[in-house]
Amino acid sequence: RNKGIENASGEFVCFLDADDYYPEKDILYSLYFNAKANGVVICGGSMSSLVDGNIIRNYFERNAGYVFDEDGEILYKNYQWDWGFTRFCYELDFLKNNKINFPEISYYEDPPFFVKAMINAKKFYALKKVTYCYRDTQKVRRLNQDNVCSMLQGMISIIQMACEHKLIELQLLIARRIDIFKVEIFNYIICGDQEIKELLYKLENSIDIYELVRIRAIPHVIPILDQIEDIQSKEQEFIEKLNSTKRVIIYGA
Repeated sequence: RNKGIENASGEFVCFLDADDYYPEKDILYSLYFNAKANGVVICGGSMSSLVDGNIIRNYFERNAGYVFDEDGEILYKNYQWDWGFTRFCYELDFLKNNKINFPEISYYEDPPFFVKAMINAKKFYALKKVTYCYRDTQKVRRLNQDNVCSMLQGMISIIQMACEHKLIELQLLIARRIDIFKVEIFNYIICGDQEIKELLYKLENSIDIYELVRIRAIPHVIPILDQIEDIQSKEQEFIEKLNSTKRVIIYGA
């Protein structure tokens, strides 16, 4: 993608993943026309997903940022979303002049790009029209160690931008995103992965806790390191109990 930005010569650029598609033939025209007509450097529409041959256009409330109810200009401070960058077109000079690229990480590289672009643009033009179809394979995604590290690095980048620009809802959104990948994070840290533990510690310490407390959102912020320490403490307690026991009966499959 960075090579594409570097070598592109057009006025606007879009990003289409190889397994996805544009739902209609006029998508690029619609994005470009509305960007130019409304004098914005970013223009995007709603998302759809192809699941088992069925097109999904309605998303749960937690994914409401994928859909726009009407056409119109939106300030990013009123949107504060991080996913679905492929629904948008971006003015090439805007990206180059502001040095907006994808971070060199193996996973979760697109949300930092999207957030940085939106923060620099300050506003974008939204279309109710569906401009992208994501082909959902419904496969269980398991993250390896490198991907977990990359994801945490990307989240740290977003949290730092959110703190700098006082985007409280974006901070809360990332804090909730952590919970989605909690199992993978738990597994690696409990197995002793120090790099992931340090990245998570840095992430949790980058969050503006005072602001989240002020808006009474702190119950939604999962202190994973506290939970892990509690689990490890109980594990050690159980091991000590086993070591002091002469006989153990194992029951079950």
